[in-house]
Amino acid sequence: MPVTLDRAARQGHGVDPIGNRPIFVGSTTWPTVGSMDLLATAIDAARAGGERLLEGLARSSKDVTMKSARANIVTWADEASSESIFQVITAACPDHAILGEEGNGGNPDGPYTWIVDPLDGTANYARELSPWGVSIAVRQTDGPLLAGVLWDPLREEMFVAELGQGSEFDCGGTDDIRKALIATGLQNDDPAAIREHCDRVEQIH
Repeated sequence: MPVTLDRAARQGHGVDPIGNRPIFVGSTTWPTVGSMDLLATAIDAARAGGERLLEGLARSSKDVTMKSARANIVTWADEASSESIFQVITAACPDHAILGEEGNGGNPDGPYTWIVDPLDGTANYARELSPWGVSIAVRQTDGPLLAGVLWDPLREEMFVAELGQGSEFDCGGTDDIRKALIATGLQNDDPAAIREHCDRVEQIH
């Protein structure tokens, strides 16, 4: 599969990077910094991280270690994916900040900040369960979120969203949240955080 979107796609005449479906057709303007396309960079970075996650599945050991909370773990793949993602982002946007699950990077005073979870679903991944994938977003450091990508390399499914342009790959078949299937998880021992999480779930319901 190609790792990048072509220039026509970035200018709003493109196709879904997975299944050649129309995506953001029309007068869409992709969020850019100079000649750099933030959403395209996010896609490139997510795919690079996903390659490392697939590589990790073949390892004899996933090198699981505990972090702070009871169920908060990290594997070799978390760190390997993070490294590859950081390389893509810093090559394309060297003056941007990166806020990562496994550490930060880039320019902490940069005008844009990337938010990276190199392995979203580590607990599942470590047990060879699904789903799991790569989550990347980018925001103006002092402003709104601009774009985001979720990449499931095992299923080869990508979910893309851009500020003001909605999202691509709605596999639920409904625009009514009451009819949608929603999955969530909680990895925290703090009673206050648990209550806050439950309140959010209740608000969705």
